[in-house]
Parts: sequence; C-alpha cells; structure tokens
Amino acid sequence: MIRKGISTWAFLGREVSLEEQFKKAKEKFMIAHVIRFWPEYVYLKELVKRKELGRLKSITLTRLASRPIWSWDHVFSTFYYKSGTIAYLEAGWDMSENYPFTMAFTANFDKGTVEYNSRHNIFNIYKKGGEIESPRLANEITAEGSTGNIASLGGFIKEIEYFLNLCSGKKVSKVITPEDAVMSLKFIQEELKDARKKVNKN
Repeated sequence: MIRKGISTWAFLGREVSLEEQFKKAKEKFMIAHVIRFWPEYVYLKELVKRKELGRLKSITLTRLASRPIWSWDHVFSTFYYKSGTIAYLEAGWDMSENYPFTMAFTANFDKGTVEYNSRHNIFNIYKKGGEIESPRLANEITAEGSTGNIASLGGFIKEIEYFLNLCSGKKVSKVITPEDAVMSLKFIQEELKDARKKVNKN
C-alpha cells in the first residue's frame, strides 16, 4: 500500500498502461485514498446513495492546511454534473503556519443540509422542519500528541484494515482500486490542461 499518490509524470502516457501492469502483477497493490474511508465521508456517501434526503443539489468540499516544507499550492474548482448537482472544491497547503488543519463539507439536499468540519468537531444534519440530527459514528481513535490530519486515526485504521483483508483473501466491498487511482490522475491532468488554457487566454 502506498500512502501518497502515484506520480503523473511517471506513469501517464507510457506504452504499457498502469492498469495493464496491475493486471499482470500477482501481488496485492493499493494506492491509499483515506477520504474514502473517513467515517463522515462514508456516511455522506450512503446518504446520497439511499436518497434519504432527496437529491443532492450542491456540495462544497474544503481541505486546508499550513504550508509543508516540501510543496505548496491552492486550488479552486467547480464541477457541474448531468444530475444537476454542482460541486465546489477548495484545497490549499498555503495557509499561515499556525492555521489548524481543516477538512470540511457542506452538502445541500432537497430535504436537508449536512455539515462536517473537523476543526470545530461539527457533524450535523439540518432537516427541513427544524430538526437537527447529529449522527453518532464509531468511537474515534486518536493519536496522542499529534495534530493535522493524523490527529484522528479512524480513516487510516479503516484503510489499513481494508488492505489487510484484501491481502488475506477476504471478501471486501470495493472502496478503492488501482484503476481508480489512475483515473484520478487522468482527471487531475485534464484539470491542469484546462487551467493552463484559461491562464494563456488571459
């Protein structure tokens, strides 16, 4: 299992695609996408799937942190889906050095709004009619003395557990595959191309 993502320059555009290499390899391989295992995001995905709150009209996703020593960037993006859903994204590693790591989302449905904010410890469902529900998730595992996105270990533990079950041959529901990781890279590559075009026009 690789904790950080695979490099765009290392794999995209090669004669033998990464997907083909995965199929030929006998070993189990996984690119870690911890958000897919994070309890609040898993819960949100199930809400969308079950349509318990109706159609997802819009969602704002945020992930912000102070600047690390190896790199920095700040990205804003908007996606429009055929279903009518609009997604607004903001991710940045260029906040002040004392800015606390924050990941959050606000999902607006026909019948309510779901809000999560890791820094303020908020996870609420605001239903139409005035009802506020605060879902109780599994007991959170924390890393004593740690901050940032490793202070809370729930998603990381679930991710490792998933990979170990995969390696041991146990049946697991599909959460992440190597092909998914490659698709994410290709998606980012298209985003970069589009951004460069807009910059060049200006």
